[in-house]
Amino acid sequence: MIAYATDVEGDIEYWNRYVEFSAVLRRGQDGCVELDEGVHFVFGGDVVDQSRGDTQVLSELLSLKRRCSRRYPERVHFIIGNRDANKLRLRTELGAAHLAARPLRGHPGPYWAQCLRPACTLTEGELESNSASSRLQWILKYTMGAVSAFEHRRAELAAREAGGDAQIDDGTVVQSFLESMNEGGAMLEYLLQARLAVRVGSGLFVHGGLPRAGRANWRPGWVPAWEPGSSEREMLPLEEWIQELERLRSTAMSEYKASLSQEPGSDAWSISGGYLHPQPGCSLNQYCMRDLVDGTQQASVVYNGWLGDNYQPIDFDDAATTAWIKDAGIRFVISGHLPHGDAPLVLRGEGVDAITADITYAAMTDWDGKREQEEDRPDRGRHAVCEVLLGPGPEEARVRGVLSSGLAYEASLADEVVGRRTADGWRVKGWAGQKLVLSRNEKYTFYGRLADPTEVTFI
Repeated sequence: MIAYATDVEGDIEYWNRYVEFSAVLRRGQDGCVELDEGVHFVFGGDVVDQSRGDTQVLSELLSLKRRCSRRYPERVHFIIGNRDANKLRLRTELGAAHLAARPLRGHPGPYWAQCLRPACTLTEGELESNSASSRLQWILKYTMGAVSAFEHRRAELAAREAGGDAQIDDGTVVQSFLESMNEGGAMLEYLLQARLAVRVGSGLFVHGGLPRAGRANWRPGWVPAWEPGSSEREMLPLEEWIQELERLRSTAMSEYKASLSQEPGSDAWSISGGYLHPQPGCSLNQYCMRDLVDGTQQASVVYNGWLGDNYQPIDFDDAATTAWIKDAGIRFVISGHLPHGDAPLVLRGEGVDAITADITYAAMTDWDGKREQEEDRPDRGRHAVCEVLLGPGPEEARVRGVLSSGLAYEASLADEVVGRRTADGWRVKGWAGQKLVLSRNEKYTFYGRLADPTEVTFI
């Protein structure tokens, strides 16, 4: 059996709820997370950024992998998410050379969002200070989509101190982020252990989706021109494609690790971009982006998920991609990255199914005009949890969990109704007892309802 969870993003309450709910994980007598015998666990990436448990979630995942490696190596697998890989930027962008070469006031901003450069987003006092803390807060909020990560880290550090109410200054927060990406740091260790794509049995696990640039430009087996003298390639057989992505990742991480013995340079990849930029590890940064420097979109499996620009699900209907997957014996493609309500979304293909299981927006799901309204609630709410399970047979897959309403549900992919669309625009996500669990969305507003199957017309 293979269990999958993804996109915890530092939400320690959700992580604890998931461990308690999981069919394969549990806490031992010492409080550490343990894996059952004879099973695999895949974490789908995006460990950090959106809540007050970044370092604790990282620590527990790494501890789980270390403990399991002693008894059954290669049973715990990590996938790289965009929120994980972008931390490769911090050492250079918070380094003394870059701070001096690119003061905040004249900083041009990242190549993908120059309209969010510091001069357009920071106060006069922040621009004048040009401090590492002002720089990090700008980086997190405006270039990494981690609006509250700086204050969340401060709160997490304070909670570790006696009494839990210590005063943590800005410099200590900055140091925490830097240490995490230095020798022995937890975020660095995760990136060293993780992969861009993992195959386990009949399942292919990636962070976002399959190789696709834009809504309909599917590019199966695509790898970028990431090293000097190379060219883009596509239609690589799946196993070779996985190996090439791993070569990209391992080369980038080797460059980054080797650079730790030297002071970082002044030239930051985020300003000018490119696979061949001199910043160590930049090829992994670039692969984990959707947009290239010229504004075109690349077929990264980290950033391109199963939802289009209008946030509606994309049909799994490309014949070449389907053949590429099936020829390798893959039956299920499992990912996260783009959340779709409070339960995983199943997309049916011709003999291959996709499951995307990010439920970050769970608490935003409207059930009968109601949703969780507490001001301090986490994005996933206080009830929602989900797990994808593959096996034991190669054709077996199911989803199980609890909705944001507190109702338990389950979906077997052997059930043909799961993933179907109704005539009035809903999608079937599973069953809660004898009722169908239906979901639809208008951009980022999600709706859920229960329906008697006799009342539903399918298309």
